Amino acid sequence: MQTVILAAGEGLRMRPFTHILPKCLLPVPDGKPCIRSIYEEVNKLETETYVVVSPEHKHFYTHEFRDTSVKIVESKLKGNMGSLLSVRDYIKQSFLLIYGDIYGFTEYAQLVKSHNSVALATIAITQCFKLEYGIVKFTKNVASDFIEKPMITDWLKDKNIGLW
Repeated sequence: MQTVILAAGEGLRMRPFTHILPKCLLPVPDGKPCIRSIYEEVNKLETETYVVVSPEHKHFYTHEFRDTSVKIVESKLKGNMGSLLSVRDYIKQSFLLIYGDIYGFTEYAQLVKSHNSVALATIAITQCFKLEYGIVKFTKNVASDFIEKPMITDWLKDKNIGLW
């Protein structure tokens, strides 16, 4: 099993914090960078791990993972598929694909077990979460309703949580 963690995004919605650090290196409630928490959980599976980063942030990730066997791979291509293409020559078997900014999912072993027993491809989803912002509904280009911090199940049944 191999793991690919995508960390090549610009983190535009996290500005001004991402002017200093890449989004995946911002600390989460356990005090560690988000991507480090992900790595520590995945590392329990003893996977070979690759972190795909943008060229301008490579030095941050090289420093963060200096005490591990993580391989840092630069991606000059844009988007998730561009990042995945950057690591294609390293992937030789089944692999986890994880967004480097998801936090709180720890059931990697169960996900892999489920995948190995029944699936060609597996994606982790959630059926319910609360949006942090209100939603404006429009009728014929006129604001007709405002819903304060709705549950996403009002619009979507299943939502990708960034773990494939």
